[in-house]
Amino acid sequence: MIFRMLPAIVAILTAVSAYAQDSGLKGLKEFSTLVAVDQAGATCGLSEAQLEQAFMAPTSSEKFKIVRMQPLSSMPFMEITTLSAVLNQGVTCISAVTLHLIHVQKVRLNYNNEVETAVEVLIWRHHKLLSSPRSAHAKRMTDAVENAAKEFVIEWNVSQSLP
Repeated sequence: MIFRMLPAIVAILTAVSAYAQDSGLKGLKEFSTLVAVDQAGATCGLSEAQLEQAFMAPTSSEKFKIVRMQPLSSMPFMEITTLSAVLNQGVTCISAVTLHLIHVQKVRLNYNNEVETAVEVLIWRHHKLLSSPRSAHAKRMTDAVENAAKEFVIEWNVSQSLP
């Protein structure tokens, strides 16, 4: 089943990874993190704590603040999620990791101005698809998240100087 879905997953991730970032990071001073590892990812050695730490390490000395997620908060949050599969009788793992900086805001839709609804505003995103032996998969994934965090820091720093 996963082999039939794999070309579609690769096509989707390749298409969306070309998403152009803009100045939505300008003025961002704080956000929280939300990490979710699926069951197959856990089987491949991934944990929410290690992915969160991989993101936090390169961002800890920056001028923005990462705070603990609060229920019903209106603060932007970095969502880090995995979608994984175990292949070849448990020898190989393949995972997609996605990082989204999201801000939930209330808006009035132009076709129904009477009702206010919450929408997710996508500020920044990064996707990576990795395949490796199960024994090396957690390290490859944490490295990928750490590299994504470094890219985020660069883009955040550049956006602060935009007009």
